[in-house]
Amino acid sequence: MSWTHYVDNEVPWDAPAHYGEWDSLTQAGGSTITRAAAASFPDRGSYGLRCQTVAGNVAYLQKGSIGSVDPGGEIWMGLWLYVAALPAGDTYIGSLVWTAGGSIRLGAILRSSGDLKFNYRADTGWHSGATASPPATTGRWLYFVLGVKRATSDVSADGWYKMYFDGRLAGQITAKDNYDSWAGSLDMRGGCHSSAQDNLDIYLDEYKIAESYPQPHVPTPSGEYPSAERTAVLYRTAS
Repeated sequence: MSWTHYVDNEVPWDAPAHYGEWDSLTQAGGSTITRAAAASFPDRGSYGLRCQTVAGNVAYLQKGSIGSVDPGGEIWMGLWLYVAALPAGDTYIGSLVWTAGGSIRLGAILRSSGDLKFNYRADTGWHSGATASPPATTGRWLYFVLGVKRATSDVSADGWYKMYFDGRLAGQITAKDNYDSWAGSLDMRGGCHSSAQDNLDIYLDEYKIAESYPQPHVPTPSGEYPSAERTAVLYRTAS
């Protein structure tokens, strides 16, 4: 795997000039996104991001120029997500956006029901993607991944979009012509950066941008494994 970017939120902020490994911060009204100890993924560092929204205002961090997708290539965004409180309505919590215009190319949405979904850009325009219900969205850490493959040419329809919960495929859109719409450099945004709704309270940590599925860090020991784990202990009575 070739890593494009890894943002662990451990680098101290020197606000308002710098925000660790992020390039910029945007907050509006009473909504905030902060570097917080409570938002750190267990057993992995000391800080994560906590995003809280009020009055429909945005709060997000951005990392610019994370790269571009070659024809036939892929780009993936993975992160640990903890939902402390659900928003009043659909709210974007992480996206890949076009550097030149700031428009979303692939966006993760948290719904008031606790479902997660994605919307995506293809050459035919902006589309609503798959929606799925992860196990127990609130009160537990969830490893959330979005991936996209760019079509191999401007006459091909072999692009796709995929969403994973804890390593399991939760939704996908296939056979898409997205060659032109995924040309150019991308930025990454984390937090509530569009369609803000009241009451959102989420923790975000361990952002990974990669050219293939980004495997999560799994602490040892921990009960937060991405899939069922079993340990077998073999011993001899004499020992």
